[in-house]
Amino acid sequence: MDREYQLRKFTELRLEYYSAGRTIWFNDNMETAAILLGYAVELTLKQILVASGNDGDERLMNSHNILALYAKADESTLKGAFPVTQDLLHFVTDRLHHRYPRQVEQSVAKAQKRGHAICLALNVISAYDDLIIGLDEWLRENYENENTSLGVMAAHFVNRVTGRAVFHCNSAALNISQKYNALITSEYENAEKEMTEQGLTPDTIQYNLNNQKQRLETWANAPDGLWVASHLSTVFGSNFFETPQEMLASDFKYPGRHVSKSNG
Repeated sequence: MDREYQLRKFTELRLEYYSAGRTIWFNDNMETAAILLGYAVELTLKQILVASGNDGDERLMNSHNILALYAKADESTLKGAFPVTQDLLHFVTDRLHHRYPRQVEQSVAKAQKRGHAICLALNVISAYDDLIIGLDEWLRENYENENTSLGVMAAHFVNRVTGRAVFHCNSAALNISQKYNALITSEYENAEKEMTEQGLTPDTIQYNLNNQKQRLETWANAPDGLWVASHLSTVFGSNFFETPQEMLASDFKYPGRHVSKSNG
């Protein structure tokens, strides 16, 4: 498979899983959302392995083993650049393996053996965000010319639900949204010339230019509270993302604990 196509397809799929997962998370369907977010994590780790040329283990690349995928990515490529707690890797794996009733039963049993109790809370989304956006930013910085950034792609779709859902209540993405904005602004500066060289019709070129202008206007004119992480509380209520409950990938603790009690 062509490497350039493969990397771009990974980015497109990651965006769809991530955006869909966040959309239904905030519609109170967190069980299903966690499965989609788990796929987004899985594909992000696999994209890191593909981009770095460390995707030779076919069995691993065909698996849904988040812990093993992260271990391989960290050992071969990340080299400690993005630390993630084992608790979070276990949590993402447990939630991803809730696709069928038997999987649910098996995941619960495995979690209990570790002393974990599988549960969900609204603020867990911040840990998924920190993990996915953090790894995505690592990809963008290290492979900036290979269409590996989910965040930049979402910024292009800011006037559609697909893109907007990525930034909704997402402090990890909003903290670097100005960088995304600068990148797409720079990209659009030469867009008309590039489309002309590609042989696009004048009507198609004008249509695309109008879309680009509308995206930039959205970024420029949206209320600060909607896009800027430090102003989130002015839109979503008191200190929504400024409380100790926000979870990060580097210090995440499994939200539930299983304690076995003796009959006595």
